[in-house]
Amino acid sequence: MDWTNFLSNLKPVNNHQGRILLDRISNFPTASDMLKLPCCPTAPDIFWYPGSGKDMVPLLLDVPNNPTNRRLYRINQKSEEKPLLFWMNDYCESLKDFPDDSLLGQELVPEYRKLWEEYGGTISIGKNKESYLFDDNITITLFTANVRNKSEGIHSREETGDEYLICFSSCDTDLLLRKIFAPYRFHLSMIALIKQNSHASQGRRFAPYTDLPDRMAKLEKKMGPVDFWVIDRYGQNDEMPTAKSLGEYEYIGGPLPWGWSPARLYGRLGISYSRENRPCRRDSSWRNLKYIKSC
Repeated sequence: MDWTNFLSNLKPVNNHQGRILLDRISNFPTASDMLKLPCCPTAPDIFWYPGSGKDMVPLLLDVPNNPTNRRLYRINQKSEEKPLLFWMNDYCESLKDFPDDSLLGQELVPEYRKLWEEYGGTISIGKNKESYLFDDNITITLFTANVRNKSEGIHSREETGDEYLICFSSCDTDLLLRKIFAPYRFHLSMIALIKQNSHASQGRRFAPYTDLPDRMAKLEKKMGPVDFWVIDRYGQNDEMPTAKSLGEYEYIGGPLPWGWSPARLYGRLGISYSRENRPCRRDSSWRNLKYIKSC
């Protein structure tokens, strides 16, 4: 099964909602597109944020020239960039219809407001959303958000900001893995483990900081390796991940005041990432991001 099969199994919740956003993710550029060769569309890479609640800090941190050398998928991005779709997920009943109609077209007061203010960031939700059912029991909502920031030097966005296309699913982590990610062989390129068991509720006993990395390690042959993990304090031990399956991941950057602070960024051995010519510091600001290898 592939990306096209997955999309064909989505049923609109409202037949009058249109499918502009669905068409957007149905026509992602592929390596063949870049070479001008004919090919069927393939799945994008995924930045998955299980138990996200309403938190969209990954959009704030998705600035130009960030350390991962990747950008989340933007409607206004250059076509030659490989798509990396931001996928939020939460099982909390109150978030089943997120973003609700009252948020559409509005500027948000975001989660971790001080962090957004520090980076001069603002976020507004688009005027439209589209909701779909998968397998009649998983609600998947597509919506857009515009993020702007200023005075960040090489990390500043265009004046009009970046318009992101976001996927939000309402189900527990295990169900999403079993029903969608694993069967359709989605490549989860990045995963954020932030304030786990706080934003979300899970359908069974689940220890995200250890169980999820171990589960992804077992699925690696089928889905490919996770390139980057962002993990907050409760998934760390002496600044390294608690999960034994992440023992060969390198501490790339941080700390950041996100989740149960500090959050740190880890990359798999051999993955490419950027360094900046600045001293090593312990400050929490993005401008003072700590890169172990440049020390």
